[in-house]
Amino acid sequence: EAQHGIAHDKMNQLMKEQGMPVDQFTATLKKIFRFELTKRSPQYNIAMTAAAEHLTALMAETFYSHKKTLENAHPYVRALFAWHAIEEMEHRDVAFDVMKQVGEVPESTRRFVLVLTTVLMFGFTLYRTNIMLKCDGFSPRERLLMNLKGLPWFFGKNGTLTAMKSQYLDWFKKDFHPSQHPVIRQYPVWIETLEKTNDPIAAGEAFWQAGL
Repeated sequence: EAQHGIAHDKMNQLMKEQGMPVDQFTATLKKIFRFELTKRSPQYNIAMTAAAEHLTALMAETFYSHKKTLENAHPYVRALFAWHAIEEMEHRDVAFDVMKQVGEVPESTRRFVLVLTTVLMFGFTLYRTNIMLKCDGFSPRERLLMNLKGLPWFFGKNGTLTAMKSQYLDWFKKDFHPSQHPVIRQYPVWIETLEKTNDPIAAGEAFWQAGL
């Protein structure tokens, strides 16, 4: 998690240098976190953490299962996202185990929080994307049309996120545990390439190339 934070900070700094109003949306995110931590119960917060880990692990699986998802991304960006995917999958069980074994979180809270976390994550993603598009000079109408055009890509019949439906809904089963979902099949490729080259860019590229 420490390395995770460092990677995000470095990426944010690079975006700032490129003229993106990063502070605007990070300030909003900090306000959300401050509200959740001070106004919500510890049980609610550990449930939200576990739910977020569930979502990000599934997104990692979905985005890297098929090469076409990131085929137009810069290799450095693909490598960063690949590292992020591996990092999420390697510790996705931890928050869930704390929630179940120590947190005393009611089942109703656990289930509700995933729905709320999904809405918050998607809403914040749209908010952040629109800020960056505005910075790049797109008008409100252009941004709205982009969002409408993109929704089927996410949620259409063959949408990228629709593909996660079965695993997403597993969360609502009483006996669910993240370990029931296998790690992404390219995982060994990333590990082996990193060990051979000590180059995270090469490992990320090999990880992406191993997709379908």
